[in-house]
Amino acid sequence: MPPVQRARIALHLTAGLCLAFVTVQYALYGPWPLALLFGIVSVVPLDAAIHLAAHDPATDGRRRGVALTDEDSAALVRAALNQACCERWWTALGTDHDPTCHNGRRRNAA
Repeated sequence: MPPVQRARIALHLTAGLCLAFVTVQYALYGPWPLALLFGIVSVVPLDAAIHLAAHDPATDGRRRGVALTDEDSAALVRAALNQACCERWWTALGTDHDPTCHNGRRRNAA
């Protein structure tokens, strides 16, 4: 886990503890609706810290640079080309489409 991520987790835990302290103070000496509100809000930084601790970029395969096979890379290229527009759209600078294009709306170049 990178040091920056550890610092963010520590910051979230500190914020949660401070909000929990304010919750106790309002429960003892202040209006109880504010104590309830701060009690609910004090859970949010703890949830964020748990999420940060569970998501480790070092173990994430997409960020680690896993080598793709030729079939996988060809499938990715095919999917990208299927999502792309037609040839006329590219050559007309986005103003016209081929009749068979799935994005067949006419657009102005503005």
